[in-house]
Amino acid sequence: MVISAWGNNFPFACCSVIVYVTSQFPQAMDILLAEFHKACIYTVPKHVVSACDNSDTYYKRIQSIMRLYGALVRTDVCGNIHGIEHGWAWFARFLNKISANNRATATAFHGFLQTAGFGLHRRYKTQFLKVVCVFREHFLAKLRAEKYYDAQFISDIKAYLDDQMYLEEPEGRTMQTNQ
Repeated sequence: MVISAWGNNFPFACCSVIVYVTSQFPQAMDILLAEFHKACIYTVPKHVVSACDNSDTYYKRIQSIMRLYGALVRTDVCGNIHGIEHGWAWFARFLNKISANNRATATAFHGFLQTAGFGLHRRYKTQFLKVVCVFREHFLAKLRAEKYYDAQFISDIKAYLDDQMYLEEPEGRTMQTNQ
């Protein structure tokens, strides 16, 4: 399936194809979203407390799927029925319902921001910055308090927020030109 095959390497190219197909066949979006939800519960968003896999592969898969989901809501192609407003709704629900003391949720959040953050910031500006501030102050503080989290992982999220990487268009979002 497209979700597992291209999610990490080519999220914007993949989502351009997805949006084109679903603009022609809108019912296909429901099937695609069901596949997202099946592959990664955090696309709902909903948190299921269970003994989950703590391997690096598990976290890479979550990040890959969430990068693809972020690219989907960020894809600005006419006919995208699951566009940026759905991304904003997901973003707000995610922060309201998800526990911050979980590496999987932080991985999902970071993966989503890597591809959707630029678009969310462009559309929602100060509202986006307020939500990012809440995440930085509350969620990151909880993550740092947990002793078993990888310092590099927290550092990557903090760098994304502190360096305001959401102000830069993500790599692969637009076609490269030969100049």
